[in-house]
Amino acid sequence: MKLMACRLNLYTQQLIFRHLLAGLLVMAIIFCSSKLTAGAELTPGNQLINSQGLIYSHPDKKFSIYVPADAEILETDSAIDLAMQSRSGWSINIQSSPANHALKLEQMAGHFEAKYVGPDKPWSQKLSGEILDKNSYSGQYEGSGTRIRMIIKRTPLWDYVLMFMAPDDAFIKSAVVFQQVFESFDPLVPADYQGGITGSDGEAIPDERNPEPLPTQLNRFHDPALGYAISYPANWLASKPDAFTVVFSGQVGTDPGYVAVSIRNVAPPPSAPPQGVSEGMLQQLKAQMAYNDANVQHDRSVEIKIGQGDQIIYGMQMISTFKRGGIGFRQWSIVAPRPEVQVIHVWTYTAPLDRFDTYQGIAEKMAGSLIFMSASAQ
Repeated sequence: MKLMACRLNLYTQQLIFRHLLAGLLVMAIIFCSSKLTAGAELTPGNQLINSQGLIYSHPDKKFSIYVPADAEILETDSAIDLAMQSRSGWSINIQSSPANHALKLEQMAGHFEAKYVGPDKPWSQKLSGEILDKNSYSGQYEGSGTRIRMIIKRTPLWDYVLMFMAPDDAFIKSAVVFQQVFESFDPLVPADYQGGITGSDGEAIPDERNPEPLPTQLNRFHDPALGYAISYPANWLASKPDAFTVVFSGQVGTDPGYVAVSIRNVAPPPSAPPQGVSEGMLQQLKAQMAYNDANVQHDRSVEIKIGQGDQIIYGMQMISTFKRGGIGFRQWSIVAPRPEVQVIHVWTYTAPLDRFDTYQGIAEKMAGSLIFMSASAQ
């Protein structure tokens, strides 16, 4: 049985952004003129210095971390969020990807080990591995005269990997310093950090908001023709800009009115293999965003499990940052293919950069409430 689905086009996105931009254009006057680079460059706006080192705050991911006095920040490629090198011989790299809550921390560590540990690989053997807490994993490895400690830190939006490396003869002494660095790692912006959130071109946007409390009163959207049901805050509105799309947002004139969660039903390409549908759809989404902003940036796409009961879908997710009407936005996209009903559900959460974190928890709760209806139930 087929569900209602359309071909992917720009029309629905234009409707969503027409709504979001209507209230946001007045925000342009609050944009700061200061610049922060997207990489690991230190500026007066993203470091707090004391006599024993400094606190570095990443201009995009917004995590903060202690950098010891004898270490320096190195220029890196886009795959590494931060690299520091000590004159004592140790180094630390931090990488991140969109959080994949369907993947256990041990499984995530296994992916790294399959790539790095073994014959003809950088690390010769694994020395230990343990769960530190429900959101942290630690593993130790060695190879080529170097000892490595890897810590995986899971947050609601990002999976971080902190890699500490030192020569064998300096590892134990340096491990104390690394523990200090790790314990200082904070994915949130410190209270006294004045750098703000940066857009795709580095313009800083002040962000003094706290996360919006999760709603206690919910409405339920249910449409068998579209093949899903989802909960949303009772003080939000649900609208259908076309027969294949539903948009959830706050009322115009309220702060939640600047953000939107949408679900589109898209028909898969006739000849697309099932295993390539999700990745192909993400490529189409990227092309759409690039059409409107050639400087759009995407974080690496990862797998995600979504749905409940016997209707679990394995799809893909990614985070994108771009501009519309001169305003910076961030979008979390989830692609959930259902070949048995010939449809792809495209779920997105879109918000201005200074509101994305504020309403992220609500968006996560909405995504977690999704129930996909089986063909027999329609």
